Amino acid sequence: MPNTGHCLHTNMTGIFREAKQRFLEKLNESDLAQDRFKSCSFVTQMIRDIVDNIIAPPDYIVRRSRHDKIKLFKKKMVNVSEIEVKTVYLEVVPLECAFDIVFEAHCDTKHGSAQQVFNTLQKKYLLPLRCVEMVISECIKCSRPNEAILERGIGEWKISILDVSDIHMLHNPLKQQVLFIVDYHTNFTLLRPIPGPSTAHLSEELSQVFSEYGFPEKILVPQDLQVLEDVVDQIWLTKGAGKEKISVEPFFEEVFAVDGRRMMNELVTWSLGTEDALLQLGCVVVPFALNNTNQAIEDPLTDELTFGIPVNMFYRRKNLWDNYTA
Repeated sequence: MPNTGHCLHTNMTGIFREAKQRFLEKLNESDLAQDRFKSCSFVTQMIRDIVDNIIAPPDYIVRRSRHDKIKLFKKKMVNVSEIEVKTVYLEVVPLECAFDIVFEAHCDTKHGSAQQVFNTLQKKYLLPLRCVEMVISECIKCSRPNEAILERGIGEWKISILDVSDIHMLHNPLKQQVLFIVDYHTNFTLLRPIPGPSTAHLSEELSQVFSEYGFPEKILVPQDLQVLEDVVDQIWLTKGAGKEKISVEPFFEEVFAVDGRRMMNELVTWSLGTEDALLQLGCVVVPFALNNTNQAIEDPLTDELTFGIPVNMFYRRKNLWDNYTA
């Protein structure tokens, strides 16, 4: 993969910020603009009033989070059974601050529908379905339903594992590592948190990745990850019917070192500018921004450097491949 020569952190947050801005515009033009919990300032003031005993709303409490932040919660009664009712407290999220939470849940549910994401979030947060729908409408992958899965093995992927334990600003309570996938010719990037590099964890995550993005023709790995060949073979046996077997080959260690430093820099930059920088969220936000940033890439037809947007080039790959082999 060509080296662009600099981090893309300037544009990295910009792409995601643009999606947030479009969400806010939709929010302000909708009926939710009148929702009492739309603004951060209203929620903040309500928290202050409760702490100062100015008001004592019966269904609301304030609690201190693990990051020493005070948050507002609403009481909700949940039917556990026909005779048992349980009291739970849902965090009140200002609607204008909901984008990150909803988008992360959308990716965690493997780009699930608005209803699926809402069902997941309502166990913990107080958010209306309409707000969830507005956020998901900004997902680029879901806006390309006919291009979501490549049907044949195409292109070359570099796959490695990042140890992010040295990024102290990154909140990683599960002590996870990161599965780092880069399409060789388009720079299309995926980050997936995994408990560790065991064959079981790799198999589970890669199986999902192949289901979402299709099979590559070849996978390039560092020397210490050649176990991936057996993992990929097993996935291919169950999901690769009708496709040629995927080749897994060792590749230059220097390339993985350069890629790793570049991605670590992106994660550091993001975590420095983000409050509550959870690893799971970073694995969504950082590749989302990079994949939609115009950057230097290698044209798969000519092997010459050009500029393009990775997500567009990646989803055009089938047409490019057909032209190349015609």
